[in-house]
Amino acid sequence: MDINYDYYKVFYYASKFMNYTKAGESLFVSQSSVSQSIKNLEKALGVELFYRSGKSMAHTEEGKILYEYVKKALQLFEYGEKAIIDMNSLERGNINIGASDTVSRYYLMDYIRKFYKDYPNIKISINNRPSLISKTLVEKGELDFAVINIDPSIVYKNLNVKKIKSIKNLIVVSKDFMENKIINSGNLFEHTIISLEEKSTTRKIFDNYFKEKKIDFKPQLEFGSVDIIIEMVKMGVGLGFVNSMAVEKELSSGDLVEVKLNMNLPSIDIGIIYNENIPLSKASKKFIEMIKENMV
Repeated sequence: MDINYDYYKVFYYASKFMNYTKAGESLFVSQSSVSQSIKNLEKALGVELFYRSGKSMAHTEEGKILYEYVKKALQLFEYGEKAIIDMNSLERGNINIGASDTVSRYYLMDYIRKFYKDYPNIKISINNRPSLISKTLVEKGELDFAVINIDPSIVYKNLNVKKIKSIKNLIVVSKDFMENKIINSGNLFEHTIISLEEKSTTRKIFDNYFKEKKIDFKPQLEFGSVDIIIEMVKMGVGLGFVNSMAVEKELSSGDLVEVKLNMNLPSIDIGIIYNENIPLSKASKKFIEMIKENMV
């Protein structure tokens, strides 16, 4: 049924005041305009909605039923408007972020804590997936944005990519391992190498780096978690290829030692990506702004 929805709004105010003049004053229209709108609505529905009893007016049975539904509908519109206002004022909302375990733990945690402190009514969900999967989810619109390891060999079509930090990669060993072994560029790969698994962006960058140098990079141990690599290295199993952000504490305490060789390992660029074709919510924009303000 194709009925002008303005008629229902007029009907609501006419029902609320049971007076066409007061309804018109609330809507900033004339009493005659209210009367005409009610007549048009009654004609479209095929029923009478009001009747007069002396100087007062009242609902017909059809009018009573319609008023209950129209009142609920207009309340829902008001709730919807309030929800949008609240979202714009950051009083409510959701943010869905994609990030790997490593990026979440060693980079995003401080930002999440600060944002939640400033905007406690915003729900934040972190989807922990490898960077390549996060990229796909952002493309599909299943994530608002992602904080990823940028792969220089990939074209990020229809995605806005903003580099926010460059992370140095290191080779680390335990203190005991360093004291009992001789490690140099010539015998590096004679030791047990521990690295991230092949599907990770970081590992892909390592593979390309060593391929250019015609070095066969084949780690004996591969893991999907940097934390596991760190624990294996601390146990003295071998040499770990990790990013500096993940081992700051261990290097500072002396639990791990950096192996310094005449080898300039490639850095990893961390960046924010979001879909250019999908508008960001006010909350997502605010979170990204907070990160950009602290870029180094």
